[in-house]
Amino acid sequence: MFQGMNYVYEVYKEGSFSKAAKNLYISQPALSAYIKKIETDLGVPLFDRSTTPIHLTEPGEMYINAILQVKAIENNLEQYFQDIMNLKTGKVSIGGSNFFCSYVLPDIIAEFKKQQPGITVDLSEVNSLGLKEELMKETIDLGIECCSLDTKHFENHVIGRENIILAVPGNYKINDELIDYRLSFQDIADNKHLSPDFPSIQLNKFSNEPFIILKKGNDMYTRSMKLCQKAGFVPKAAMYIDQLMTSYHIACKGMGIAFIRDSLVNHVNFNQDICFYKLADELSSRELVLIRKKNRYLSRSVDAFINSVTSFFSS
Repeated sequence: MFQGMNYVYEVYKEGSFSKAAKNLYISQPALSAYIKKIETDLGVPLFDRSTTPIHLTEPGEMYINAILQVKAIENNLEQYFQDIMNLKTGKVSIGGSNFFCSYVLPDIIAEFKKQQPGITVDLSEVNSLGLKEELMKETIDLGIECCSLDTKHFENHVIGRENIILAVPGNYKINDELIDYRLSFQDIADNKHLSPDFPSIQLNKFSNEPFIILKKGNDMYTRSMKLCQKAGFVPKAAMYIDQLMTSYHIACKGMGIAFIRDSLVNHVNFNQDICFYKLADELSSRELVLIRKKNRYLSRSVDAFINSVTSFFSS
């Protein structure tokens, strides 16, 4: 029944026979004929070809789910045999947000590769919702996120904490009214905002200002909306953005206020045209979490990488 499952899976993944054929190094007519034969043998169509990109039929969804289970079993068996080779080879796949993939994980991976040069590390950029889906499908081994996932399906290991602060364009007049609360770029870099003696701003002070909001599916979207709600207002969204770093750069151009993580200043150039403010609400502090799916085989390669991540954050 699963003969040729890689062909079916490739078409599903690409949403196109032509792209799948190219990846599989066969002609499109040959691939189409092969898929058609599988459908004939099964007695049901797997793909709805009337749409672009093509979509799975209901039987097709069942078939793909079964393929994913088979691939998970194959992967677990492969990982087991890789362990026998004493980490001379192996593979680790980790997913995270654009920020983690661009600014945090490269340093961790570089150090890990010095210790384990034979292990391949795959990096996938996904938002909070996508991370959960990829972990459930077992297409990635680990996820790094700023919130825990449900403990029924996932193991969450807290590796650190971070704070959410406001980035406000320096030319906004409201900054002149809030001198005692204002923080500079260097103040944040020096962790001045972490002092319990430094005052926090009331978020409703900015209720009439435009905001740059991350799109749904990001933890920062959920937190920023709740923070504003608790402060008694709905933020005026100047625009919705996919990436936190982009929202910061847009704020630097004077187009709105952004909610950012305080560690961001360690990865961008000094900017004197932006003001920062400390928030008091408990929602402005969040955990950094390393996540894996429960009851999934943990290879020695993955275990070694987990140790590298925890060592990085503990130092």
